[in-house]
Amino acid sequence: MKRISTPVMIGLSSLFSCLVLSGSALAAHNSCSDCHIRGKSLKNPSVNELCITCHPENVKDHVLDVVSQVKPEGLPLDSQSRITCITCHDAHDRSGHPSMLRLEQGKICAPCHPRS
Repeated sequence: MKRISTPVMIGLSSLFSCLVLSGSALAAHNSCSDCHIRGKSLKNPSVNELCITCHPENVKDHVLDVVSQVKPEGLPLDSQSRITCITCHDAHDRSGHPSMLRLEQGKICAPCHPRS
């Protein structure tokens, strides 16, 4: 019986974890390594640059890298309180909402853009 080497086993284990944890995100992306090098490290320093690499048509959908005037509940900002692609979109698509949105489409804008 052929033995599988330790690095291959670790790679398979990581891939399996990624498949299980990311759910339908892999339907939109080919593999975890599309965005990740190892573990939780991203390939690029900016998540916006990373997303726009594959989704250039979405670059004008929303202003990015601006400091949010509010702390939107359930919508993460970066370490400098700036809006990024993953403020509204869950890269692992855990919410089940269309377009990988973190909240329902009708509720995604309201935390930062309340109606007057």
